[in-house]
Amino acid sequence: MNDGNVRRVRKGTQKDSAFSQRKKSGIRGNIITRGARMRKKIVFIGGDERQTVAAEEFAKDGFDVRLFGCPSGNGRLESAETLSGAVADSVAAILPVPCSKDGKTVFAPFAEEPIRADEVLSAAGAGTLLIGGGTKKLFP
Repeated sequence: MNDGNVRRVRKGTQKDSAFSQRKKSGIRGNIITRGARMRKKIVFIGGDERQTVAAEEFAKDGFDVRLFGCPSGNGRLESAETLSGAVADSVAAILPVPCSKDGKTVFAPFAEEPIRADEVLSAAGAGTLLIGGGTKKLFP
Protein backbone atom coordinates (compact mmCIF):
# COMPACT_ATOMS: atom_id res chain seq x y z
CA MET A 1 0.00 0.00 0.00
CA ASN A 2 1.38 3.38 -1.00
CA ASP A 3 0.32 6.26 1.26
CA GLY A 4 1.73 8.93 -1.06
CA ASN A 5 4.98 9.35 0.87
CA VAL A 6 6.63 6.27 -0.59
CA ARG A 7 7.75 6.10 -4.20
CA ARG A 8 8.28 2.82 -5.90
CA VAL A 9 11.25 2.38 -8.18
CA ARG A 10 10.53 0.44 -11.33
CA LYS A 11 12.83 -2.38 -12.22
CA GLY A 12 15.28 -1.58 -14.96
CA THR A 13 15.48 2.12 -14.19
CA GLN A 14 18.75 3.86 -13.48
CA LYS A 15 17.86 4.32 -9.80
CA ASP A 16 17.04 0.64 -9.39
CA SER A 17 20.27 -0.36 -11.10
CA ALA A 18 22.44 1.89 -8.93
CA PHE A 19 20.72 0.71 -5.76
CA SER A 20 21.14 -2.93 -6.74
CA GLN A 21 24.83 -2.39 -7.42
CA ARG A 22 25.36 -0.83 -3.97
CA LYS A 23 23.28 -3.53 -2.28
CA LYS A 24 25.28 -6.32 -3.93
CA SER A 25 28.61 -4.74 -2.98
CA GLY A 26 27.56 -4.28 0.66
CA ILE A 27 27.70 -0.49 0.51
CA ARG A 28 24.88 1.88 1.49
CA GLY A 29 26.00 5.42 0.95
CA ASN A 30 29.28 5.69 2.85
CA ILE A 31 28.51 2.88 5.30
CA ILE A 32 29.90 -0.61 4.79
CA THR A 33 27.34 -3.26 5.70
CA ARG A 34 27.50 -6.97 6.48
CA GLY A 35 28.69 -9.12 3.62
CA ALA A 36 30.90 -6.44 2.10
CA ARG A 37 33.54 -8.01 -0.12
CA MET A 38 36.44 -5.72 0.82
CA ARG A 39 38.05 -5.97 4.25
CA LYS A 40 37.87 -2.63 5.99
CA LYS A 41 39.95 -1.62 8.99
CA ILE A 42 38.13 -0.17 11.99
CA VAL A 43 39.76 1.01 15.22
CA PHE A 44 38.05 1.12 18.61
CA ILE A 45 39.55 3.79 20.87
CA GLY A 46 39.00 3.88 24.62
CA GLY A 47 35.91 2.77 26.44
CA ASP A 48 35.21 -0.29 28.50
CA GLU A 49 34.08 -3.87 27.91
CA ARG A 50 31.19 -2.66 25.72
CA GLN A 51 33.73 -1.43 23.17
CA THR A 52 35.38 -4.85 23.17
CA VAL A 53 32.06 -6.63 22.62
CA ALA A 54 31.25 -4.30 19.71
CA ALA A 55 34.74 -4.85 18.25
CA GLU A 56 34.30 -8.62 18.45
CA GLU A 57 31.03 -8.37 16.51
CA PHE A 58 32.71 -6.35 13.76
CA ALA A 59 35.54 -8.91 13.65
CA LYS A 60 33.00 -11.74 13.28
CA ASP A 61 31.56 -9.89 10.29
CA GLY A 62 34.98 -9.88 8.61
CA PHE A 63 36.27 -6.44 9.50
CA ASP A 64 39.93 -5.90 10.35
CA VAL A 65 39.62 -4.60 13.91
CA ARG A 66 42.26 -2.86 16.05
CA LEU A 67 41.95 -1.75 19.66
CA PHE A 68 43.62 1.12 21.42
CA GLY A 69 43.09 2.00 25.07
CA CYS A 70 40.33 -0.53 25.67
CA PRO A 71 40.21 -4.08 27.03
CA SER A 72 41.65 -6.66 24.62
CA GLY A 73 38.94 -9.25 25.11
CA ASN A 74 41.29 -11.87 26.59
CA GLY A 75 43.69 -11.48 23.69
CA ARG A 76 41.14 -12.37 21.01
CA LEU A 77 41.60 -9.00 19.30
CA GLU A 78 44.75 -7.14 18.30
CA SER A 79 45.70 -4.16 20.42
CA ALA A 80 47.81 -1.45 18.80
CA GLU A 81 50.94 -0.11 20.48
CA THR A 82 50.38 3.50 19.40
CA LEU A 83 47.38 5.64 18.52
CA SER A 84 48.82 6.53 15.12
CA GLY A 85 49.45 2.85 14.39
CA ALA A 86 45.90 1.97 15.39
CA VAL A 87 44.28 4.66 13.28
CA ALA A 88 46.53 4.33 10.20
CA ASP A 89 44.50 3.22 7.16
CA SER A 90 41.28 2.93 9.18
CA VAL A 91 38.01 3.85 7.54
CA ALA A 92 36.45 4.54 10.95
CA ALA A 93 37.45 5.18 14.54
CA ILE A 94 34.78 4.21 17.04
CA LEU A 95 34.94 6.12 20.30
CA PRO A 96 33.05 5.21 23.50
CA VAL A 97 29.74 6.37 24.89
CA PRO A 98 30.26 8.81 26.49
CA CYS A 99 33.12 9.98 24.35
CA SER A 100 34.65 12.04 27.15
CA LYS A 101 34.01 12.91 30.75
CA ASP A 102 36.25 15.97 30.94
CA GLY A 103 35.96 17.40 27.41
CA LYS A 104 39.70 17.01 26.79
CA THR A 105 40.44 13.28 26.77
CA VAL A 106 38.70 10.17 25.44
CA PHE A 107 36.98 8.11 28.13
CA ALA A 108 39.52 5.28 28.41
CA PRO A 109 39.76 3.79 31.90
CA PHE A 110 41.87 0.87 30.61
CA ALA A 111 44.41 2.99 28.71
CA GLU A 112 47.94 3.21 30.06
CA GLU A 113 47.94 7.00 29.54
CA PRO A 114 45.18 9.54 28.85
CA ILE A 115 44.17 9.76 25.17
CA ARG A 116 43.87 13.42 24.23
CA ALA A 117 41.24 14.51 21.72
CA ASP A 118 43.73 16.53 19.68
CA GLU A 119 45.90 13.39 19.32
CA VAL A 120 42.93 11.44 17.96
CA LEU A 121 42.20 14.18 15.42
CA SER A 122 45.81 14.41 14.26
CA ALA A 123 46.13 10.61 13.97
CA ALA A 124 42.91 10.25 11.99
CA GLY A 125 43.25 10.92 8.30
CA ALA A 126 40.97 13.24 6.37
CA GLY A 127 38.82 10.30 5.25
CA THR A 128 38.51 8.62 8.65
CA LEU A 129 35.01 8.63 10.09
CA LEU A 130 34.91 9.39 13.83
CA ILE A 131 31.94 7.82 15.63
CA GLY A 132 31.11 8.23 19.32
CA GLY A 133 28.62 9.42 21.87
CA GLY A 134 28.71 13.07 22.89
CA THR A 135 31.39 14.04 20.41
CA LYS A 136 30.40 17.73 20.61
CA LYS A 137 31.89 17.87 24.10
CA LEU A 138 35.20 16.44 22.88
CA PHE A 139 35.36 17.93 19.38
CA PRO A 140 33.55 21.32 19.53
